[in-house]
Amino acid sequence: MFLKKISDYLRGGDLKRTKHFFIIRNETSGMKVHDLEAVTPSEMNTNELILRVPAKSCQKGQKLFVNIFDAQLGKNQILKKLKANNYKGSLEIYTRVENMTEDSSGQIISLTFLEYEENKWRSFINLYKSVQTKITKLSSPISPEYELEDEDESEEGKEAS
Repeated sequence: MFLKKISDYLRGGDLKRTKHFFIIRNETSGMKVHDLEAVTPSEMNTNELILRVPAKSCQKGQKLFVNIFDAQLGKNQILKKLKANNYKGSLEIYTRVENMTEDSSGQIISLTFLEYEENKWRSFINLYKSVQTKITKLSSPISPEYELEDEDESEEGKEAS
């Protein structure tokens, strides 16, 4: 059987980092979460976004602005913009908190879009879809029929012999 190395499947652009920072501004309470690592996406859909945010960031029914900055801009540059309340250069989405759950590390909020630039959002989603497609292609040399043997099953098989 001919084995290929993982490097046979990689190209220079395959390992390009894709990262964005999510910032929220609660229009209802006036609270801002400008910590670049504090807000993380869990799920992104056509007109819905699910985020993990710090505790007590918002409540169900409140309206939030979500600003998404490309990490290539650099943390220092983004922080300067935020300090000056300058959100230009970001993808801005006006949302409403539809659902919210809390756990020990914060809140998970489901946001419905009220106002946004659909073409920019679609491009953003497509960027992450293309990254996912690349990951899937890189992992495709692993046969889908290959199954890992569960340790418990293998122990039972030994005992039965």
